[in-house]
Amino acid sequence: MEEKLSNCRRCGRIFVQNMHPLCQQCLQEEESEYRKIYDFIRKRKSREASVAEVMAETSVAHDSIMKFVKEERLRTRVSDRHKSQTWDSCKREKSSI
Repeated sequence: MEEKLSNCRRCGRIFVQNMHPLCQQCLQEEESEYRKIYDFIRKRKSREASVAEVMAETSVAHDSIMKFVKEERLRTRVSDRHKSQTWDSCKREKSSI
């Protein structure tokens, strides 16, 4: 099997690419961020948290949260309280996590 060198999409380091476009260190950091978010929203009181609330509680960047939503690793939920919550920079209206 031929090894392919690539630049990590997150940090720019050169690495031997496997299935992911991220180096091993960035992949571990991304999984850690996902786990923080997942653990936070699993709590009943946090299930309808806005993106801003998730960011404040987990210290995970907005872009990372949106990436997980777009990859469908996190699902959004429509509620009256958050119907107008803006989720991404293009100003499309989305529901809360």
